[in-house]
Amino acid sequence: MNAVCSGTKFQKQIISEMDKEEKDFLQSKTRTVDFFHKLRFSMFDCLHTNLNSVVRQSLKTKYRFFILETKVDTFFEKTKEALKAEGHVGVQPSQFSQLDQCSSSPLLMVIRNEDISANICKIPHLLDLKKMPDVLFAGVDCPDDILNCTYQELFTRGGFVVCDGAVLDTLTLDHFKKMVSVLEEQGQNGKWKWFLHYKDCRRLKENGRTSIEDHTKQHFIDCCQEADIVEVLPYHECDLISQERPDYFSCLLRLQVQHVTARFAVFITDKPEDTFGKHGILATNINTFFYIFQSGKT
Repeated sequence: MNAVCSGTKFQKQIISEMDKEEKDFLQSKTRTVDFFHKLRFSMFDCLHTNLNSVVRQSLKTKYRFFILETKVDTFFEKTKEALKAEGHVGVQPSQFSQLDQCSSSPLLMVIRNEDISANICKIPHLLDLKKMPDVLFAGVDCPDDILNCTYQELFTRGGFVVCDGAVLDTLTLDHFKKMVSVLEEQGQNGKWKWFLHYKDCRRLKENGRTSIEDHTKQHFIDCCQEADIVEVLPYHECDLISQERPDYFSCLLRLQVQHVTARFAVFITDKPEDTFGKHGILATNINTFFYIFQSGKT
Protein backbone atom coordinates (compact mmCIF):
# COMPACT_ATOMS: atom_id res chain seq x y z
CA MET A 1 0.00 0.00 0.00
CA ASN A 2 2.86 2.40 0.78
CA ALA A 3 4.26 1.82 -2.70
CA VAL A 4 0.87 2.62 -4.21
CA CYS A 5 0.41 5.81 -2.21
CA SER A 6 3.90 7.06 -3.02
CA GLY A 7 3.48 6.38 -6.71
CA THR A 8 6.73 4.39 -6.98
CA LYS A 9 4.93 1.33 -8.28
CA PHE A 10 3.47 3.24 -11.22
CA GLN A 11 6.70 5.12 -11.85
CA LYS A 12 8.64 1.90 -12.35
CA GLN A 13 5.98 0.70 -14.78
CA ILE A 14 5.85 3.70 -17.06
CA ILE A 15 8.73 6.17 -16.65
CA SER A 16 11.20 4.24 -18.79
CA GLU A 17 8.65 3.91 -21.60
CA MET A 18 7.42 7.49 -21.27
CA ASP A 19 10.78 9.28 -21.36
CA LYS A 20 11.77 8.44 -24.92
CA GLU A 21 8.21 8.65 -26.31
CA GLU A 22 7.36 12.05 -24.84
CA LYS A 23 10.79 13.59 -25.39
CA ASP A 24 10.69 12.57 -29.03
CA PHE A 25 7.17 13.94 -29.31
CA LEU A 26 8.14 17.31 -27.87
CA GLN A 27 11.27 17.57 -30.01
CA SER A 28 9.39 17.03 -33.25
CA LYS A 29 9.52 20.44 -34.92
CA THR A 30 8.99 19.44 -38.53
CA ARG A 31 5.25 19.86 -38.88
CA THR A 32 4.08 22.32 -41.53
CA VAL A 33 1.08 24.52 -40.87
CA ASP A 34 -1.31 26.33 -43.14
CA PHE A 35 -4.44 26.35 -41.01
CA PHE A 36 -4.57 30.14 -40.68
CA HIS A 37 -4.69 30.41 -44.47
CA LYS A 38 -7.78 28.24 -44.48
CA LEU A 39 -9.68 30.22 -41.88
CA ARG A 40 -10.77 33.80 -41.47
CA PHE A 41 -8.85 33.54 -38.24
CA SER A 42 -5.64 34.16 -40.23
CA MET A 43 -3.22 36.87 -39.28
CA PHE A 44 0.23 35.47 -38.76
CA ASP A 45 1.16 35.06 -42.42
CA CYS A 46 0.59 38.77 -42.91
CA LEU A 47 2.42 39.82 -39.74
CA HIS A 48 5.84 38.98 -41.20
CA THR A 49 7.26 42.31 -40.10
CA ASN A 50 7.12 44.04 -36.75
CA LEU A 51 5.00 47.07 -35.97
CA ASN A 52 7.86 49.50 -36.42
CA SER A 53 8.50 48.60 -40.04
CA VAL A 54 4.78 48.56 -40.86
CA VAL A 55 4.25 51.98 -39.39
CA ARG A 56 7.29 53.44 -41.16
CA GLN A 57 5.92 52.16 -44.43
CA SER A 58 2.46 53.41 -43.58
CA LEU A 59 3.86 56.90 -43.06
CA LYS A 60 4.41 56.85 -46.81
CA THR A 61 1.25 55.01 -47.84
CA LYS A 62 -1.09 56.54 -45.23
CA TYR A 63 -3.24 54.47 -42.93
CA ARG A 64 -6.33 54.55 -40.78
CA PHE A 65 -6.22 54.97 -37.03
CA PHE A 66 -8.48 54.76 -34.01
CA ILE A 67 -7.60 56.18 -30.59
CA LEU A 68 -9.25 54.77 -27.48
CA GLU A 69 -10.28 57.84 -25.52
CA THR A 70 -10.84 57.00 -21.87
CA LYS A 71 -11.68 60.52 -20.69
CA VAL A 72 -11.81 64.12 -21.81
CA ASP A 73 -8.17 65.07 -22.23
CA THR A 74 -6.21 67.27 -24.63
CA PHE A 75 -3.77 64.38 -25.01
CA PHE A 76 -6.14 62.57 -27.33
CA GLU A 77 -6.85 65.64 -29.47
CA LYS A 78 -3.14 66.35 -29.84
CA THR A 79 -2.50 62.77 -30.89
CA LYS A 80 -5.27 62.96 -33.51
CA GLU A 81 -3.97 66.26 -34.84
CA ALA A 82 -0.41 64.92 -35.12
CA LEU A 83 -1.57 61.91 -37.14
CA LYS A 84 -3.96 63.84 -39.35
CA ALA A 85 -1.25 66.40 -40.09
CA GLU A 86 0.70 63.57 -41.74
CA GLY A 87 -2.28 62.65 -43.91
CA HIS A 88 -3.57 59.69 -41.94
CA VAL A 89 -7.31 59.16 -41.50
CA GLY A 90 -9.21 58.66 -38.27
CA VAL A 91 -12.01 56.07 -38.32
CA GLN A 92 -14.88 55.04 -36.08
CA PRO A 93 -15.74 51.48 -34.93
CA SER A 94 -18.58 51.33 -37.45
CA GLN A 95 -15.95 51.47 -40.21
CA PHE A 96 -13.79 48.61 -38.92
CA SER A 97 -15.60 46.05 -41.05
CA GLN A 98 -14.43 47.83 -44.21
CA LEU A 99 -10.81 46.87 -43.52
CA ASP A 100 -11.08 43.63 -45.48
CA GLN A 101 -11.51 45.64 -48.65
CA CYS A 102 -8.61 47.98 -47.80
CA SER A 103 -5.72 45.62 -47.02
CA SER A 104 -3.21 48.17 -48.33
CA SER A 105 -4.30 50.61 -45.65
CA PRO A 106 -3.70 49.06 -42.21
CA LEU A 107 -5.63 50.13 -39.15
CA LEU A 108 -3.60 51.30 -36.18
CA MET A 109 -5.33 51.02 -32.80
CA VAL A 110 -3.81 53.48 -30.34
CA ILE A 111 -4.16 53.41 -26.56
CA ARG A 112 -2.38 55.45 -23.92
CA ASN A 113 0.01 53.21 -21.95
CA GLU A 114 -1.40 54.27 -18.61
CA ASP A 115 -4.84 53.08 -19.77
CA ILE A 116 -3.77 49.57 -20.80
CA SER A 117 -4.36 47.82 -17.48
CA ALA A 118 -7.96 48.93 -17.01
CA ASN A 119 -9.11 49.72 -20.53
CA ILE A 120 -7.39 47.68 -23.24
CA CYS A 121 -10.19 45.12 -23.05
CA LYS A 122 -12.63 47.94 -23.91
CA ILE A 123 -11.29 48.48 -27.42
CA PRO A 124 -14.38 48.07 -29.64
CA HIS A 125 -14.59 44.69 -31.42
CA LEU A 126 -11.22 43.72 -29.94
CA LEU A 127 -11.41 39.98 -30.69
CA ASP A 128 -12.51 40.56 -34.29
CA LEU A 129 -9.70 43.08 -34.75
CA LYS A 130 -7.13 40.58 -33.48
CA LYS A 131 -8.24 38.18 -36.21
CA MET A 132 -7.59 40.73 -38.95
CA PRO A 133 -4.08 40.67 -40.43
CA ASP A 134 -3.90 44.42 -41.11
CA VAL A 135 -4.77 45.63 -37.60
CA LEU A 136 -1.90 46.81 -35.41
CA PHE A 137 -1.95 47.94 -31.79
CA ALA A 138 0.25 50.55 -30.14
CA GLY A 139 0.62 51.97 -26.65
CA VAL A 140 1.78 55.58 -26.42
CA ASP A 141 2.95 58.01 -23.75
CA CYS A 142 3.19 61.13 -25.92
CA PRO A 143 1.06 62.42 -28.83
CA ASP A 144 3.96 62.06 -31.28
CA ASP A 145 5.08 58.56 -30.22
CA ILE A 146 3.60 56.97 -33.35
CA LEU A 147 5.35 59.33 -35.75
CA ASN A 148 8.63 58.95 -33.84
CA CYS A 149 8.27 55.16 -33.55
CA THR A 150 8.66 55.37 -29.76
CA TYR A 151 5.48 53.48 -28.88
CA GLN A 152 4.94 50.09 -27.22
CA GLU A 153 3.94 47.24 -29.51
CA LEU A 154 0.80 45.41 -28.32
CA PHE A 155 -0.86 42.14 -29.40
CA THR A 156 1.94 41.48 -31.87
CA ARG A 157 1.88 37.69 -32.32
CA GLY A 158 1.52 34.35 -30.55
CA GLY A 159 -0.81 33.75 -27.66
CA PHE A 160 -1.71 31.58 -24.70
CA VAL A 161 -4.31 28.99 -23.70
CA VAL A 162 -6.02 28.48 -20.34
CA CYS A 163 -8.29 25.51 -19.56
CA ASP A 164 -11.28 25.41 -17.27
CA GLY A 165 -10.32 23.02 -14.46
CA ALA A 166 -13.46 20.93 -14.99
CA VAL A 167 -12.57 20.50 -18.67
CA LEU A 168 -8.96 19.69 -17.86
CA ASP A 169 -10.10 16.74 -15.72
CA THR A 170 -11.87 15.20 -18.73
CA LEU A 171 -8.93 15.48 -21.15
CA THR A 172 -6.97 12.36 -22.05
CA LEU A 173 -3.26 12.05 -22.75
CA ASP A 174 -4.10 12.17 -26.48
CA HIS A 175 -5.85 15.52 -25.90
CA PHE A 176 -2.74 16.77 -24.12
CA LYS A 177 -0.54 15.69 -27.01
CA LYS A 178 -2.82 17.26 -29.59
CA MET A 179 -2.88 20.51 -27.63
CA VAL A 180 0.90 20.65 -27.53
CA SER A 181 1.11 19.82 -31.24
CA VAL A 182 -1.12 22.79 -32.03
CA LEU A 183 0.96 25.11 -29.85
CA GLU A 184 4.19 23.88 -31.43
CA GLU A 185 2.78 24.49 -34.91
CA GLN A 186 1.66 27.98 -34.00
CA GLY A 187 5.03 28.61 -32.42
CA GLN A 188 6.46 28.93 -35.92
CA ASN A 189 4.69 32.29 -36.12
CA GLY A 190 5.01 33.53 -32.55
CA LYS A 191 5.39 32.01 -29.09
CA TRP A 192 2.35 30.20 -27.68
CA LYS A 193 2.00 28.79 -24.18
CA TRP A 194 -0.40 26.63 -22.23
CA PHE A 195 -0.98 28.18 -18.79
CA LEU A 196 -2.01 25.77 -16.04
CA HIS A 197 -3.46 26.87 -12.73
CA TYR A 198 -1.48 25.82 -9.67
CA LYS A 199 -4.52 24.08 -8.19
CA ASP A 200 -5.10 22.01 -11.35
CA CYS A 201 -1.46 20.99 -11.56
CA ARG A 202 -1.43 19.96 -7.91
CA ARG A 203 -4.63 17.93 -8.36
CA LEU A 204 -3.10 16.13 -11.33
CA LYS A 205 -0.08 15.22 -9.24
CA GLU A 206 -2.20 13.92 -6.38
CA ASN A 207 -4.35 11.83 -8.71
CA GLY A 208 -1.20 10.47 -10.31
CA ARG A 209 -0.32 8.67 -7.09
CA THR A 210 -3.14 6.18 -7.59
CA SER A 211 -3.89 6.46 -11.33
CA ILE A 212 -1.53 5.33 -14.06
CA GLU A 213 -3.21 7.57 -16.64
CA ASP A 214 -3.00 10.69 -14.45
CA HIS A 215 0.60 9.88 -13.59
CA THR A 216 1.36 9.59 -17.29
CA LYS A 217 -0.33 12.93 -17.99
CA GLN A 218 1.63 14.56 -15.18
CA HIS A 219 4.89 13.21 -16.56
CA PHE A 220 3.96 14.60 -19.97
CA ILE A 221 3.20 18.01 -18.44
CA ASP A 222 6.59 17.96 -16.69
CA CYS A 223 8.29 17.35 -20.05
CA CYS A 224 6.29 20.20 -21.58
CA GLN A 225 7.41 22.53 -18.82
CA GLU A 226 11.02 21.66 -19.58
CA ALA A 227 10.32 22.44 -23.24
CA ASP A 228 8.83 25.82 -22.22
CA ILE A 229 5.45 25.01 -23.77
CA VAL A 230 3.55 24.67 -20.49
CA GLU A 231 3.81 27.11 -17.61
CA VAL A 232 2.22 26.75 -14.18
CA LEU A 233 0.79 30.07 -13.05
CA PRO A 234 1.78 31.43 -9.63
CA TYR A 235 -0.68 30.76 -6.82
CA HIS A 236 -3.50 33.33 -6.92
CA GLU A 237 -7.20 33.82 -6.18
CA CYS A 238 -8.31 31.07 -8.58
CA ASP A 239 -6.45 28.51 -6.47
CA LEU A 240 -8.15 29.30 -3.15
CA ILE A 241 -9.89 26.29 -1.62
CA SER A 242 -12.77 28.56 -0.58
CA GLN A 243 -13.56 29.24 -4.26
CA GLU A 244 -16.02 26.67 -5.55
CA ARG A 245 -15.36 27.87 -9.11
CA PRO A 246 -12.53 30.22 -10.07
CA ASP A 247 -13.33 33.61 -11.57
CA TYR A 248 -11.88 32.71 -14.95
CA PHE A 249 -13.12 35.88 -16.59
CA SER A 250 -11.15 38.16 -14.25
CA CYS A 251 -8.18 35.81 -14.49
CA LEU A 252 -8.10 35.92 -18.32
CA LEU A 253 -8.46 39.70 -18.32
CA ARG A 254 -5.49 39.95 -15.99
CA LEU A 255 -3.41 37.55 -18.09
CA GLN A 256 -4.28 39.49 -21.24
CA VAL A 257 -2.72 42.58 -19.67
CA GLN A 258 0.26 40.76 -18.18
CA HIS A 259 1.05 39.22 -21.57
CA VAL A 260 0.00 42.18 -23.67
CA THR A 261 2.33 41.32 -26.56
CA ALA A 262 0.49 38.00 -27.11
CA ARG A 263 -2.02 38.39 -29.93
CA PHE A 264 -4.57 35.83 -28.74
CA ALA A 265 -5.91 34.80 -25.33
CA VAL A 266 -7.85 31.52 -25.50
CA PHE A 267 -10.07 30.05 -22.79
CA ILE A 268 -11.15 26.43 -23.23
CA THR A 269 -14.46 25.67 -21.51
CA ASP A 270 -17.59 23.59 -21.98
CA LYS A 271 -19.72 26.71 -21.58
CA PRO A 272 -18.32 29.59 -23.68
CA GLU A 273 -19.77 32.96 -22.71
CA ASP A 274 -20.10 35.99 -24.96
CA THR A 275 -18.62 38.16 -22.22
CA PHE A 276 -15.16 36.79 -22.96
CA GLY A 277 -15.37 37.58 -26.67
CA LYS A 278 -16.55 41.11 -25.99
CA HIS A 279 -13.32 41.70 -24.07
CA GLY A 280 -10.89 40.28 -26.61
CA ILE A 281 -10.74 36.68 -25.34
CA LEU A 282 -11.62 33.67 -27.49
CA ALA A 283 -13.74 31.27 -25.39
CA THR A 284 -14.38 27.89 -27.01
CA ASN A 285 -14.78 24.20 -26.25
CA ILE A 286 -11.94 21.75 -26.84
CA ASN A 287 -13.35 20.29 -30.08
CA THR A 288 -13.87 23.70 -31.65
CA PHE A 289 -10.38 24.72 -30.57
CA PHE A 290 -8.88 21.76 -32.42
CA TYR A 291 -11.10 22.36 -35.44
CA ILE A 292 -9.99 25.98 -35.72
CA PHE A 293 -6.32 25.57 -34.96
CA GLN A 294 -5.23 22.11 -36.01
CA SER A 295 -3.43 21.92 -39.35
CA GLY A 296 -5.13 20.07 -42.17
CA LYS A 297 -8.66 21.01 -41.12
CA THR A 298 -10.97 22.44 -43.80
